[in-house]
Amino acid sequence: MDKQCFACSHYRPYYTKGYCDFDRKDFGECSLTKTATDKHHPCCDKFYAKYYGRTTPDFVIKKLNDNLNALSTLIVILREHYEIDK
Repeated sequence: MDKQCFACSHYRPYYTKGYCDFDRKDFGECSLTKTATDKHHPCCDKFYAKYYGRTTPDFVIKKLNDNLNALSTLIVILREHYEIDK
C-alpha cells in the first residue's frame, strides 16, 4: 500500500463549521511545505507515520486502584451483612 497524506503526522485536515459541530474535509495542509493537499494524495519523501500509541496516564491508574479498593471494601461489608442476617 502506498503512503497517503492522511497517514502522515505532518498532515493537518481542514474543518468547516457545521450546525452543531465541525466537519472534517477530504483535504488539508502539510505543516512542512505549507501547501494544501488532498488526503489521499501519495505522500512526499518527508512522510512520517502517525503514532497512535496507547498510554495510560498515572492518575488514571491511581483512580482505578482507588475504585477497586472501594469496591473490595464494599464487598466485605455486604458479605458480613448477609452472613449476620442468615
